[in-house]
Amino acid sequence: MSETEGRETTSYIYIGPNRTQYGLIQYRVYCDGKPYQKVEELKAMFPKIDLLFVRTDKMMEAENKVHTKGTPQNLAYEEVIGGDK
Repeated sequence: MSETEGRETTSYIYIGPNRTQYGLIQYRVYCDGKPYQKVEELKAMFPKIDLLFVRTDKMMEAENKVHTKGTPQNLAYEEVIGGDK
């Protein structure tokens, strides 16, 4: 089995606001797939954070949703901006 066999190779991008204290940098691309461990760690503070990690080929659609008031993506973005709970 090769080193990359069985691994997710879809790139994901974080479209939320910068929160450098948590390692969240807007538009950071994750080339080896979604950073599931980071997402799980941050869900305690930001339950909707998963919505802000999107496949790069879906970025424009997701970015539009982030800026559309009331969408789940917009609420997730606002949750992260709101800070720690």
